[in-house]
Amino acid sequence: MANRNSRKYPDNGNELITRLYGYSVSGSKWELLLKYFQDAFPMIVYCLVYLIFFHALEKGVPGSYHVIHIDIDDHIPFLEIFIIPYLGWFFYVGYHAVKMYIHDRKEYHRLCTMLVIGMSVFILVSAVWPNRLLLRPVAMPRNNIFTDMVKELYVADTPTNVFPSIHVFNTLAVITAVWSSDSAYARKPFMHYGTLIFGILIILSTMFLKQHSAIDVTCAFLMWYLCRVLVYQHHFCFIRNNAEKESA
Repeated sequence: MANRNSRKYPDNGNELITRLYGYSVSGSKWELLLKYFQDAFPMIVYCLVYLIFFHALEKGVPGSYHVIHIDIDDHIPFLEIFIIPYLGWFFYVGYHAVKMYIHDRKEYHRLCTMLVIGMSVFILVSAVWPNRLLLRPVAMPRNNIFTDMVKELYVADTPTNVFPSIHVFNTLAVITAVWSSDSAYARKPFMHYGTLIFGILIILSTMFLKQHSAIDVTCAFLMWYLCRVLVYQHHFCFIRNNAEKESA
């Protein structure tokens, strides 16, 4: 019987770097580690800058807000159970970004390009066209652990600058990346369809929790479609490694 420990692993990470970038590099383990994670740095820096602008907009007090509302919003019920997928969105986006980084670097770059475009448009719109919602219930219709969680969400997240919905846009970007990836992790039926189903629940949660108007959601879909055309049909991408540049 073959020894289970006889499987060949790269001793210094050079083989992994070669597979990802298409060329061999030499150096210490720290240099190789830095090389492996270099593609993550631009997105990390962008997220930090995005959070700074986001919190500045949240703390700012513009002269007036544009109230976002459409008739269908009044017919959408408040369902506190949807706090679970709504909060799960943070893990959902982060998890798939990390998995794409590990298993499909090309798809990771596409995903990040879509996220950067969508989040940047959101910041720009919020800065030049401050907006808010007046949809939240004055009092909770029920008293349970989920309504308590929604109360905490309402305290932490103001109903301002909600257009278009980044919850919805980023969810659609993740679904697109998973369904476009040829990696083994994304092709697993549980992951493939689970990402879609949980993504649909996240999108619905934005309206059932009165965090977004149907207008926010509709415009997020429109923005996602335009970004998808730009990234997947016209092959626009902010970052590419050497192997991707050669195949482009």
